[in-house]
Amino acid sequence: PALPRRRRRRRFCLLPSPSPHAPFPIHIFTLISQGDKGTCSRTMHMQNLSLFTAPLALLWLVLLGAERGEAVMLNEYPMIMTHDAATGYLRNGPINAWAKTQDVDFKGQLDCGARAFDLRPLLKDETLYMHHGGIEVKVKLIDAVNEVVEWTATNPDELVLLYISHCKGPSNCMEEAIGQVESMNITVFSDPAQMRNLTYSEALLKSKLPGGGHVLGVTDGLVAGEYDPSITCYEKGKCCYKSGGEFLVERFWKYVNETIAKEPDQQGILRMVQAHWQEDAETITSGILHLSSLIKDEERSQLIAKFTEAVSSGYMQHLNLVEVNNVCDGGLELLDALRKRQSV
Repeated sequence: PALPRRRRRRRFCLLPSPSPHAPFPIHIFTLISQGDKGTCSRTMHMQNLSLFTAPLALLWLVLLGAERGEAVMLNEYPMIMTHDAATGYLRNGPINAWAKTQDVDFKGQLDCGARAFDLRPLLKDETLYMHHGGIEVKVKLIDAVNEVVEWTATNPDELVLLYISHCKGPSNCMEEAIGQVESMNITVFSDPAQMRNLTYSEALLKSKLPGGGHVLGVTDGLVAGEYDPSITCYEKGKCCYKSGGEFLVERFWKYVNETIAKEPDQQGILRMVQAHWQEDAETITSGILHLSSLIKDEERSQLIAKFTEAVSSGYMQHLNLVEVNNVCDGGLELLDALRKRQSV
């Protein structure tokens, strides 16, 4: 609509600029000067009247920030992390059954609720792949990470973390992995000082990609893993999803309670709670006898569903990175519970 001004031929008009990041339809209007012929042209004398646009922009930022908890520290913001994320590319089979912790690729994991990846590079023959221990995942790291970049471009309000660790290969493995990720315009933090006082909102700003979306890499030393090898699904002939194995489940919740009771690190280091079963040679042997796998262990014990129930009940204290196996078995429900908890 035209806004005529007396005694002058020049007029002003409102140009709506749709925000690509707003979770609801919203336009930020810019008041610009019209040309003498009454047409709005961006090449003509544009004047952004900040007194008019700033309140609207501020309102949107406040609403979005309240929804996502941008004022909180990044190490207090809950996110689902997929354990050994690259194993989602492995084929099914008897050997991979005890290496495969995920059932879908990176895009599929994001669609199932993952917002952080346990990314373990493998440098072999001057090419970066990924691995889970002795099992090689012959998918190029750059191709897998590109799935994340493409997903965030269509989900521009989401922040995705890449936890780059356990680099395997020559001594320059980590240097090569960081360099390749950074070549995709992804910011990678490797210095603890970069985490100090880092809020979720600041992480969004520092991780913004040219094509839209947000991806941030962090390396060894910036995440407290809270690994406990005793959290297994099998012991003394008992298993976690059958009668007699209740002590294994109780041990798992004892570990969770002790981990989430810890105060967030004052230096901003992220903290993980490993909401999945650990495995070793003995437990794998027992699992094979039960015709199970890492994926089936999660399904049969319903760890994600039980964790979701605990979060929904308000039981959890300090949550940051919730690492899971088999994210597609209830990951979206867990993500919803975590975000509702954060907004309270």
